[in-house]
Parts: sequence; C-alpha cells; structure tokens
Amino acid sequence: MKNIKKFLAIYLFLTIYEKNVFSEKDIEIIQLEVERWQEFKNLRLKAVSELPHVFGVSFEDEFAKDDYYWKKILIEGKKEKNSWIIFAQINNKLIGMVRAYHEWPETFCKHIVSIANVYVAPEFRGKKVATKLLQEIIQKLEKNSSINQATLWVNHELTEAIKLYLKFGFKIYGTLPHGIKINNNYHDNYLMVRKIN
Repeated sequence: MKNIKKFLAIYLFLTIYEKNVFSEKDIEIIQLEVERWQEFKNLRLKAVSELPHVFGVSFEDEFAKDDYYWKKILIEGKKEKNSWIIFAQINNKLIGMVRAYHEWPETFCKHIVSIANVYVAPEFRGKKVATKLLQEIIQKLEKNSSINQATLWVNHELTEAIKLYLKFGFKIYGTLPHGIKINNNYHDNYLMVRKIN
C-alpha cells in the first residue's frame, strides 16, 4: 500500500505538464528503448487509473507486475514479429501509446493481430496524437505480408475513439454486451475489424 501511495504522489506530480503550447511537428512517434521501461509503466498506470472501464484491468494488478513484464513488452515490440508497440512523446515525455500483437501466433489465426492499449494523456487529446499513433502502427503491420486483419474492441461510450477507428477503415462487426464489469457496473464493447494486406 505504501508503494502505491508513493506512486500516486509521483503520478500526480508528473501529470502537471507544461502548458500545452505545441504544434503537430513537436509530436514524435518512437519505439521506446528498454531502458525507459519505467516511463512506459507510468503511462500505462496513468491509463488504467483514469479509464479502468476501457482497459479492463485494475491499477493494483498492473502496479504489481514485475519489472521484467514491462521490459519484455518493449523487447518483443522492437522485434516486430509477434508484437509491436509505439509511443508518442513531446520534449522527451511520453504522452501516448498503442500496441498490436498476435494473440495466437502459432495457430491458424496468425494472420490476425489485435490492436490494444490505445491511450493519449487527457491534456494532449484533440491534437491528432492518436491519429499519428494509429497511422504508424498500421504502416508497420502493412509491412508484414503474413498479416491481413487487425481487430480491436472499444467501449461503446467512447464516441471520439470510435469515429477515429472508423476513419481508419475499421468496421463494427459485433457488440460484446457486458464485456467489462467493474463494481457491479457493466460496460459493452464494440468489436471492430480492418483489412491490412
């Protein structure tokens, strides 16, 4: 509990960014070096603490994951074989991320990837950060000729995110009723798919 309180204090400090005076050209889309794994963890913890009904995991569960968990995601993402992860940063501060991965890389479903963990810090939304992240991750997936479909699921209340996915060619093919349950509150998810190659 003490560690969680310590993290929350640091988190609150780090979320006080400089005034958001920047242009699109200030946004860098990068692959993160493994040495910066703690920044990745902090951004992920920020995401799940703000939007647990979107990501479907608790802050406590994510916080408890060991250092190797975060490093491994970055290492695998660099290989761009079964996993991809990219970040947006401004002035060397992470402000967003997106990940794609094969859920079943050794099966007859290896032509399908899942896009997940799409997140932009609230103070940087509406600045085309998510657009840049999705453009980059889709370009990376298109370079892999064995991939021909990308899927994702999204909370049905996230209208701006849904509009963005539709703009990128994703189509809603179903609804998962009660896809997430938090404190006896249910949240439905749209299931979306897009052709890649």
